[in-house]
Amino acid sequence: MAEGQLSDAQKHSLLNEVCSLLDKDSRVTKVERPDINTQFTGKRMFYPVYVDDTSPALMTGSDAFSVLSLSFPILLSIHVPKKNQPQHHGVDDVPTDDYRISWDGISVLVLWQQDKEQLPISGGHIVAEILQVALSATGAELYVQNCGPACDNVFFHTDMRVHVMDERIPSALISRHDEFSIDVSVNRMGGQFGLIAPVAREFQLEINAFSRMKNVGRRTIDIESSARGQLNHLLGHYYDHASVNQLPFFQRIYKRWTIKGWRREARHLLAGLWLSLANLEMLRRQWQDRRDDFRDDIAENTRKMLFDTDYARDAAKIDSMDSSHLEAAVEQVANRLDNTAVVVATIGGALAGGLAGALVALIH
Repeated sequence: MAEGQLSDAQKHSLLNEVCSLLDKDSRVTKVERPDINTQFTGKRMFYPVYVDDTSPALMTGSDAFSVLSLSFPILLSIHVPKKNQPQHHGVDDVPTDDYRISWDGISVLVLWQQDKEQLPISGGHIVAEILQVALSATGAELYVQNCGPACDNVFFHTDMRVHVMDERIPSALISRHDEFSIDVSVNRMGGQFGLIAPVAREFQLEINAFSRMKNVGRRTIDIESSARGQLNHLLGHYYDHASVNQLPFFQRIYKRWTIKGWRREARHLLAGLWLSLANLEMLRRQWQDRRDDFRDDIAENTRKMLFDTDYARDAAKIDSMDSSHLEAAVEQVANRLDNTAVVVATIGGALAGGLAGALVALIH
């Protein structure tokens, strides 16, 4: 998505384009376009998960991308035969041909009906493909934010079991079903989306707040891991340099030749480490702000059970981060490099002075 703010006309135009493309997909049986509030519709910045932890973009944040966040979700109904749906890790347990979907640009909820108690792991994965096809036609793409680099699950690790309440209730009733799922009881509304709509209304605010917090949290973890890797690389150079004097004479000469220019690379690594540490501090503060927003949204609220598994892991990692030893090690290495430069400059000055004195004596 292009940089800069969107006008109200651009927001409506993008929404119309996406809805039109979804409607053209033969697997989509119905699209309900929301009447968005343009004051609460706009772009949000997200970071990708990085595999290459030495990339400059990871240190600078220049890889951030824009996501269109809608004030109200697009509602979809799709029909795809089970045999045409992807199986997660090859598990053949696709539950149905029909799904109801709520998608607000940041989060997607997928609903289906089943009679079995056991929840499938392959249910609803076809939705990602359908959204990707529509977005690709606009020049955009679908980004799935997993819980971590090693996880390929496209949904929360906690599922919702939705039940219809006949008696009127002011809001959803939520309780823990088991370790991996929660029970959510709602009143059915009218129309084809009478069940997915109230579920989306109950959870949209919290899911969006969690998604934004989760994204900054993953970037914080990525950049901290990158800084540790860079420091290990830098200290490896110092170890190689320090161990040269322990070698026999001819091996020492060869080793010095092979590691020549290490100070140049060390200074480059130092510059990257200082940048990483500065961004790490900024991201930790940003994550704390977003965690406060998330906690405010779910304060004394049973909805937090939906996020317990996905939230706890990142929170524990970030809360336990201590960058003081990283900063101390980087500062010590930087001081050693500076001292070496001073020594070299002093020796060079002495030699130059001696040479100038010799020339003067020769002239006279």
